[in-house]
Amino acid sequence: MGDTYDAAPMPDPIPLVRDRAIVTAFAALGMWGYCLYAMGPVLVALRADLGVSRTQIGTAGTALALGSITGGLASPALFARMRQGPLLAVAVLLIAAASAGFAVAWSLPAVLAAAFVLGVGGSLATIVVPVIVDTRQPHARAVGITEANSWAGAVGVASPLVIGGAIALGIGWTAGPWCGAVAGLAVAWLARGLPPAAPPPGARVTGDVPDARGFGGSFWRWWAVLVCGVAVEFCITFWAADFMQTAVGMSPGLASGLMGVFVGGLAAGRFAGARLVGRRPPDRLVAAAYGLLLAGGAVFWAAREPVVSVAGLALLGLGVSVVFPLSMALAIGAAPPGAAEGASTRISLGASMAILAAPFALGALGDAVGPRRGFLLVPAIVLVALALIAARRPRL
Repeated sequence: MGDTYDAAPMPDPIPLVRDRAIVTAFAALGMWGYCLYAMGPVLVALRADLGVSRTQIGTAGTALALGSITGGLASPALFARMRQGPLLAVAVLLIAAASAGFAVAWSLPAVLAAAFVLGVGGSLATIVVPVIVDTRQPHARAVGITEANSWAGAVGVASPLVIGGAIALGIGWTAGPWCGAVAGLAVAWLARGLPPAAPPPGARVTGDVPDARGFGGSFWRWWAVLVCGVAVEFCITFWAADFMQTAVGMSPGLASGLMGVFVGGLAAGRFAGARLVGRRPPDRLVAAAYGLLLAGGAVFWAAREPVVSVAGLALLGLGVSVVFPLSMALAIGAAPPGAAEGASTRISLGASMAILAAPFALGALGDAVGPRRGFLLVPAIVLVALALIAARRPRL
């Protein structure tokens, strides 16, 4: 059978209805975005406070990934025992607890524990939210998933700004994580009361999903493209602030605050992408996004002045913006009918593997050959993704 899924766009003729469940799902991913995009500035601050190396603090990415893997492995059993609303509430409570944990971390093991908990909560949130969209409004899957991730980026813009501003004002960087912890409690309270969703006609019962072979080559190709995008996004999230300090010469407060440019570009790109999905084939949008990533990476890597560095950072944000949500929508759409939970779980585990390996590798490369040479890992991953997108199976 040919890979016919790539031959046409995924139109969404019926608009997304932003009801209570959808809005709450967006808010939950917003909290994940806030705490996730705080990690770059937070890790820079903690490395200075604790006096550890880039490789050592980079193990926070490993802990985050291990937590994400744990959440992904636990999700089938949790889906079988809990409704979507309570499960989403648990995910956001874990994210809030992790944010508070960063604020009070007194040692590297405490940082790793907070990163692990954040990984569990974030993994569960990114698994549950697409399922909420797919089970309630499958006709608007691509728009819903993209817009949900748009809000994650939009809310995530605030965290580096809060941290950078708090450092500049002398309040201390911990103000950022504390804000995330308090807001997370409010979102968890909203999520706990979501009504259950009626399964679409012909859907499998929870847990009744095909094995890995049953998902097909198109699913796994888009899964791999997504994994590359997550690897790039987390490399930038964790290490761009450090790169701007060491390779460009910015102050810690300025470098942390300017990470908001990356997250802002990411959010803007996702909002724009949600509106382009019905007009352009999603696979072509993903390919164009990777092309923009390659250009932005070149500008950012070559920058010697702050203005040029910021321009590259904005292009990186715009480039990476739609890769995750559209690759996820393409992969879920390529999965068998009614297998959204299984597909979402496999996607989460793949993303976790990327989080496990890529930021740690970049941190180790930075220690070994310097941050500028080490950052060449980013365009290398982008080239792999472009090769995967180009490697379509012939249509019959």
